[in-house]
Amino acid sequence: MRSAIFDCGRVVSASWRGTKMGMTRFFDNSTHAAQAELWDHSKRCLRLLPSSVVVITSAATVGNSEIGVAAGEYRGVTVGSFTSVSARGPLVSFNIKKHSKFHFVLEHSPVFAAHIMNENQSHVAEQFARANVSSAEQFKDVSFRVDEHRVPLLDDCLGIMVCRVRSLFPAADHSIVLGEVLDVHSAPTSDRRSPLVYFSRTYRLVSDHVVSKHGMVTN
Repeated sequence: MRSAIFDCGRVVSASWRGTKMGMTRFFDNSTHAAQAELWDHSKRCLRLLPSSVVVITSAATVGNSEIGVAAGEYRGVTVGSFTSVSARGPLVSFNIKKHSKFHFVLEHSPVFAAHIMNENQSHVAEQFARANVSSAEQFKDVSFRVDEHRVPLLDDCLGIMVCRVRSLFPAADHSIVLGEVLDVHSAPTSDRRSPLVYFSRTYRLVSDHVVSKHGMVTN
């Protein structure tokens, strides 16, 4: 059967498709109601996908009183979209809301740090996920040090990638940030804990292994 066809973000045709889980609806027009329903179904589907929990930090090189950012202050944000783009470079990426304080910081700051959260840092992830809070509130009771780029590096993380901002690509109400890795800090193997992941609106741990249907253990 036909699947939905998109034209510059508008749904212009649709059908129903049978799956093992039942019938899946594809939306048939570009009305506001159809778009809202499509967005709702997309969000529900994406909740089935576990995401990484990474805190991005940087330092504001310029200020903007209208949005509440002061020059020189530290800023951070929790993202679930952090991923590797290429091991040769190496390059990483994540998404950030265009009108957020941290987006403004990245537009003017050349370097950021990406922190991979461990199983005991859900409170840190929650703290940096809060919107419209001050720098002092973001970093309250959070232990960190400042590197040679003046970027705050959070303590006790599984790993930290210090990156140069290569590009910001517009994507609807977000920007896709492309970063070039400059330096890497990893926890000792003997102190390696489970990474924190986010799934179905809650923080979770990663299992050590799974067993495939062929009886093989995959680490």
